[in-house]
Amino acid sequence: MTPLVTAAVLLAAVTHASWNAIAHRITDKLVGFTLIAGGGTVIGLAMVPFVPFPAAGAWPYLIGSAVIHVAYMQ
Repeated sequence: MTPLVTAAVLLAAVTHASWNAIAHRITDKLVGFTLIAGGGTVIGLAMVPFVPFPAAGAWPYLIGSAVIHVAYMQ
């Protein structure tokens, strides 16, 4: 792995562990889900200027993934 990929994987691991630590400390599940979803939204919006628009062939998978994720969170 290149150093950039290694750094990205380590950052993802730390971020995931942080979200889990936050989620387990918050007793109100609605507040916890809102904070985690809000954090993901902020990170996603910060990435928008640096990534290309998804290809047309990726949209069915993106939509399917979103539907599964929302159903899982219910």
